[in-house]
Amino acid sequence: MPVPVPGSPAAEPVNASALIRNDAGQYLMHLRDHLPGLIREPGAWSLLGGGREPEDRSLEETVRRELREEAGLDLPVLEPYAVEIATGTDGSPVPVAVYSGRWNGDPARLTLTEGVMLHWFAPEVLPRLRLSRSTLDLVLRHAAEAGGAARSGEPSPTRTAAAPPPPLPSVLAVHAHPDDESLFSGGVLAQHAAAGARTAVVTATWAEGTHRAEELAQALEILGAGPPRLLGYADAKVPESAPGRPRFLDAPLDEAVGAVVAHIRAVRPQVVIAPDPYGGMTGHPDHVHAHRVTALAVRASGLARLYPEAGEPWQPSALYLATHPRSAAEVVGARLGRQGLPVDAFLVSDDAWITTTVDVTPWLPRKLAAILAHRSEVVRGAAPGRIAALSPDDRHRALSTEWYIRQDLALRGAPDTALRA
Repeated sequence: MPVPVPGSPAAEPVNASALIRNDAGQYLMHLRDHLPGLIREPGAWSLLGGGREPEDRSLEETVRRELREEAGLDLPVLEPYAVEIATGTDGSPVPVAVYSGRWNGDPARLTLTEGVMLHWFAPEVLPRLRLSRSTLDLVLRHAAEAGGAARSGEPSPTRTAAAPPPPLPSVLAVHAHPDDESLFSGGVLAQHAAAGARTAVVTATWAEGTHRAEELAQALEILGAGPPRLLGYADAKVPESAPGRPRFLDAPLDEAVGAVVAHIRAVRPQVVIAPDPYGGMTGHPDHVHAHRVTALAVRASGLARLYPEAGEPWQPSALYLATHPRSAAEVVGARLGRQGLPVDAFLVSDDAWITTTVDVTPWLPRKLAAILAHRSEVVRGAAPGRIAALSPDDRHRALSTEWYIRQDLALRGAPDTALRA
């Protein structure tokens, strides 16, 4: 029978969800699989729950069964809270009975059988995530009733609102292959895009119309980094990645630098991101060459006499080299399929070289979804595939921090371009 909520829709719900809150005022959110047409809200954050089965005697039994099956979670108390209207896979309205409960555990320790991950989020973080408007409104309403902020960004009445931080700088990331942008700098790209900063990505290899280019477009949409900017060269190890074009490694250096200069002058970013000189732990020759080309391009872009055909000169303020410190080599490397290798086998940077460490936990869901959008790499067991096979806890350990080495390019007095945790 339907949950007795005054003012609920006339249609009887056949779905139930759990609105779970902890004592810190955070809400447990579930990142759904990206399966358009097969499930509601594909690739979005939502509440745990599902449809009623014939053996369920009530919708409370439905939500309890779903919690056990999806996450091995059994809450002592679940109370009817509301009936909300969601949108089905065919676009039709779907009434969903929502039950509220309290839990203070670690979601990384749960056994998740559906979806990608579970994570606690404070209400003020939710507007940055990909989730339906109805779910966002539901959680914020519950938070307000429970004593939290009713709207994102609304200061507590007992506190003085802090001064807003300076705006995040615009960013252009230059990487060798589709998926590098998500693996090495996906958190920072999502962070800056969510803050409204201009964000873009240049990818050196794979041509338009290839399956990797299509996957890249989906990943960049998730990150909010605009459409792909492809140089169109061939991958060093995959000639068919750009039929009729030279390998990135074999292309004339002046030509490749000029192509990156053109994108820098078009985007006019304050910050450029590139791989470190070692090629990002793996030492892939395309990664190393992307570093070499970008390091030359960020200097040449500001000089009017160089590459005049590439647009008006523009000097970025800083170059950030995406890297991994030696102290993280064992933790990250072991979780990405290089178990058993000594630390010296990893191509990493000395810890003393690291200038910027960014905790990208709030943007980890987008970073992870972008990585998994590279489906062909997941299937063949490359880095995205190894990440897909990790537990939520190991994914967090491997992906929630990004490290950079900053190289200043502009004169004193330039705008603040610091990446921030």
